[in-house]
Amino acid sequence: MSDKIREYLDEGVASQDAATLSRLNRSRHEALARAGRKVWWQHLRWPVAAAMAGVLTVTVALPWLQQPAMTASESGQVVELLLQSPDAEMVDEMAFYLSLAE
Repeated sequence: MSDKIREYLDEGVASQDAATLSRLNRSRHEALARAGRKVWWQHLRWPVAAAMAGVLTVTVALPWLQQPAMTASESGQVVELLLQSPDAEMVDEMAFYLSLAE
């Protein structure tokens, strides 16, 4: 099938005059030269992506960072809840939890 397509296209090219073939060849070379050059905004692609990622990170993290810290009474309640828990690991590490209450 690809051989038939190639033959058909080769016949189309063979039927063209020299001036048309010359113009097609020049156009092809110009397109290849333009494809190798970058336009000015393509150099900004990564800095813009990094800036957008930074803005997204700040947008997501800002509400989390603005949460109020736990007060002493709240941390005391947490320690009380942990003391009421039957889990032995939590009771064994009570020094850690008591340090949170301070």
